[in-house]
Amino acid sequence: MNDIAIYRNDYPLLSRSKPLTPKAATLEALIIAKIKPTRRDGICEVPLTSKDLLMYGICDGANRHYMRDLDLLAEELVTYRIALPEKEGYQARWIPLVSRFYVHDSNNVTIGVDEDLAPYLIELREKFTQLEVIEIATLSNQYAKKMYMLLKTIEYKGGDTLSLADLHSSLGTTEIKAYKNFKEFNRTVLKPSINDLNESSDIFVEWETIRHGRKVGAVNFKISKNPNHHPKLQIVEPITDEIPHEIRVFLDAYGFNDDSFIEALLIKYEATLFLEATQLFDRRMSNTSIKNKAGLYRLRIVRYVAEVITDRKRKKELELQLQNKEVAEAAFMAEKSIIDRDAIDYVKSHREEVYELLDEVQKEMYDLESCPDALLNAVALDIVMERRNGV
Repeated sequence: MNDIAIYRNDYPLLSRSKPLTPKAATLEALIIAKIKPTRRDGICEVPLTSKDLLMYGICDGANRHYMRDLDLLAEELVTYRIALPEKEGYQARWIPLVSRFYVHDSNNVTIGVDEDLAPYLIELREKFTQLEVIEIATLSNQYAKKMYMLLKTIEYKGGDTLSLADLHSSLGTTEIKAYKNFKEFNRTVLKPSINDLNESSDIFVEWETIRHGRKVGAVNFKISKNPNHHPKLQIVEPITDEIPHEIRVFLDAYGFNDDSFIEALLIKYEATLFLEATQLFDRRMSNTSIKNKAGLYRLRIVRYVAEVITDRKRKKELELQLQNKEVAEAAFMAEKSIIDRDAIDYVKSHREEVYELLDEVQKEMYDLESCPDALLNAVALDIVMERRNGV
């Protein structure tokens, strides 16, 4: 669980069930900034306009994918949970941040907040202002946004010492194998994020590492007002993201943060093809015990793009042959089922052979006995397809 508490004075008001994607995190801050003590049917409603969403770079009303982007944000926020603390007779419990998400038209959205959560968010506004929404919206990357929201929780006391484990948990980097090496974590996540905050945000961060024996075990943060900070104006142009939001949701879930790698592939492949390949990877790996989905995604995504291209071609062939799209789809799914079963059977009888086809990075992650079947099945699919195609 990746908990980030937001404090008012010295009392933790909110704990999150997971980190949000950058645009959803900005929208969360906007909800807190806009919420008012008005209710209907037990729900505290927060009305937003397309201008609000445009102002903070959450959505671009001129974009033809505007409504689709709102759907994805709604899905993410409605399934996102916040913990109410034990206070005034409440037991700590998880409830949705957003209980309703109404898109009335292209200009108006109403977000409903649970009646138990609303009083806490209204109280929180005293420390979490609309100006800070702009601060979050204009930070350059997902880890800077998460770092900002984390450090704002300890700003009131001038800073604090956070264990490395808590830091990883809050930033959503716990499962990224490369970041277990502090040198790499510092180079890729910690240092760039803090530099971004010191250059662009309203807080100035000084920090030092604390060693437990020979290894870094914690980081001490000192937080003060940034003397060079100037209040930001409204965003005139929307903040654009070269990576489509629906792909970004998957990348953030995996902890994948190499935007240049993804952007290079998006130049080579159309976004819809790349999304299909990502969804295929996610379906294959969602119920497995893969330790490092980010690393595996990097290694296998081009293979999944190739599989989607092959599948598209085969679907067209079947449609031409059968002259019926629904029948062709059923025939295609039957073929895929046979191929998947053949791959599973091949792993059962040739497990060691398939394991040897893994690259060295994957072999470092798993030995032969602990290697998840889903990973081996994906490799075996290549063998089965080559044999079917006579390669």
